[in-house]
Amino acid sequence: MTHDEKCATLFRMKTVQQRIIDNSKPVDTGCWEWQKHKGEWGYGAIKVAKKVLLAHRASYAAFKGPPGDLCVLHTCDNPGCVNPEHLWLGTNKDNVNDKVKKGRQSRISTHCTKPNDRRTNLTKEDVLAIRASSENQPTLAKKYNITQSNVSMIINRVTWTHI
Repeated sequence: MTHDEKCATLFRMKTVQQRIIDNSKPVDTGCWEWQKHKGEWGYGAIKVAKKVLLAHRASYAAFKGPPGDLCVLHTCDNPGCVNPEHLWLGTNKDNVNDKVKKGRQSRISTHCTKPNDRRTNLTKEDVLAIRASSENQPTLAKKYNITQSNVSMIINRVTWTHI
């Protein structure tokens, strides 16, 4: 990366940092509550470089560095919080375990949990094959035409619990 590219990256990060600060409101819990658009589960959304990102992931990237393929989790359990001090990195399994530990298991969609659920194209054999596979989750998702998140929930027995 050239010096000019590094400077441009730093400038963009400072801009994102300032936007995170400007579009959040500190509350008494220490959270920075996102004031702009929030999705169905309460997570904020921000547009960065023509892409819509989850605001807490953008905040982590801007203040602490890119999270890569890891999940950005909340110590405060507040999906609308973008305070970088309340954010930490974990794997998909860490994320599922954190949800269970904090009693948020009920927020996880129940689709794909019933044997005859018409909303899924998976069979019992598919689920068993996913759990037994050594392939990575994105590859399995593509192979079975489901999301990587669904693959993770199958592997971690969050969904398809009857198998």
